[in-house]
Amino acid sequence: MVQVQAIILKIQLLSINIEVIILKLQALSINVEAIILKFQAQSINVEAIILKIQAQSINVEAIILKFQAQSINVEAFILKFQAQSWKFIGFNSKLNLAAMNNLEFVLHGSYFYQRLFAHPILYLKFIINEHPNVFHFF
Repeated sequence: MVQVQAIILKIQLLSINIEVIILKLQALSINVEAIILKFQAQSINVEAIILKIQAQSINVEAIILKFQAQSINVEAFILKFQAQSWKFIGFNSKLNLAAMNNLEFVLHGSYFYQRLFAHPILYLKFIINEHPNVFHFF
């Protein structure tokens, strides 16, 4: 069983509005539990991802919405990040996804699901969202 409670507690300690993130992800039909499970399976440090995302001021909600608009599979996106060993630390104002159908997403705003979209994107993506203190995913 995934230590969801522990993850939620860590997110709250970082002043991240987990409820808002989860609600937004659910609204987008994103399976939060599946994302957390995959993070766990990949031994991804959710806390570290959140901190790195916040440091980069990445807008998770904008990313998720663009993914949806492009019909991009968030889960696949996270797996590709892993395969490419990409780090959020290398992100600037733009994220070039040349390895993903030559799509480029402009990251703006002050949050990013702050996307559990992780070291791989947002996964919590991307838990991978939108709000001054949100998980800006998975």
